[in-house]
Amino acid sequence: MSRKIKRLASLVLAVAMLLSCFTFVGSAESATGSEAMSVGLALSAESAKPGDIITVTVSISNNYNAVAMRWPVLYSKDFFELVGEDGNITTPIDEVTGAAGSTTTVDGTDFLPSGYSAETYSAFTVQWYAGITDQFSVGALNSATAAVCFTFELKVLESASGTGTVFIPGTSDAFYDLAMEDPTDSTTVYDAVNLTLTVSDPVTVELASAAPELVAADGYSVKTVQFDGDDATYVCGFDVYAVIENGGDFTEQFVVNNGSYEVSSNCLATGVVVTVFDSAGEVYAKYEIIVFGDVDGDGVIDAQDVYCAQYYQKEVLTDISAYYYAADVAVDSSASVTIDSSDIVALKNLASYKVSLSESNQSHVSE
Repeated sequence: MSRKIKRLASLVLAVAMLLSCFTFVGSAESATGSEAMSVGLALSAESAKPGDIITVTVSISNNYNAVAMRWPVLYSKDFFELVGEDGNITTPIDEVTGAAGSTTTVDGTDFLPSGYSAETYSAFTVQWYAGITDQFSVGALNSATAAVCFTFELKVLESASGTGTVFIPGTSDAFYDLAMEDPTDSTTVYDAVNLTLTVSDPVTVELASAAPELVAADGYSVKTVQFDGDDATYVCGFDVYAVIENGGDFTEQFVVNNGSYEVSSNCLATGVVVTVFDSAGEVYAKYEIIVFGDVDGDGVIDAQDVYCAQYYQKEVLTDISAYYYAADVAVDSSASVTIDSSDIVALKNLASYKVSLSESNQSHVSE
């Protein structure tokens, strides 16, 4: 008797695989009455840059003791491409059912419903067949709450623009193939007919604007720098002499691409903060300015700066700041900062006008 049941169960799967070659309008009436199958989509991000990878999650609920299902997913052809040959698909559906099954994937235009152009959309279709349990019954999926059936990955094209859309068309006839009225009885198979289907709204990804970038204006050498052991980013490289000649305007020496900026002071001095905003007006980053030689941050190089640098030379500091870096006038390394006697001598020369600002090194690169 057990061999007969096993043969029937195997037949169910064979029929399921055969039916996967055809299309159906929907589902069937379960033992508890007619239910609506609900299919949902979710994305891992609502905005992305070209080259970013978006994970798509498909979930389903109220699904009639399904033993064979198929999900068609459409996505914007000029915005996305599948990652790998199969979208790096994962199938936690096996964990939901408690009985492992088999999953196949198809990428192509064969499952595009009528009315959807192959020039606009690509179709990604997943088919699942339940396995047989140790008790010779068919493993079925019938979750009243939304259960994650599978995920896959889409990559934003380098040529992408505007908005990319991912959705399951409610008019598709490629959904749900085979169900059991009683999963423990492999003879209670019925086809999917007249399904009441609920599909989530299309989900979209906006192409994110390029990140703001602070760069030198034409003819200048302003740059952002980082120093060993410090995660903060600073701005240096100003032509200090040009600022004096131009009446104190230093902001003409840099620009922010893909964003805007504001400064905390109109005086070019160590510690002045440049706040950079993205294209949406949100704060992207804050950078402190370093004027090498202006150790106390008053915008003037004088005896007070020499005094501060001598303090930094003698003391072991745990809280390094822009003012400390400003004392490294005699540059030994562009990334490593050490205040020593050569810095004190160079700073004294600046403070006593033995070396003009136009001759001072403001780029923090060894010369």
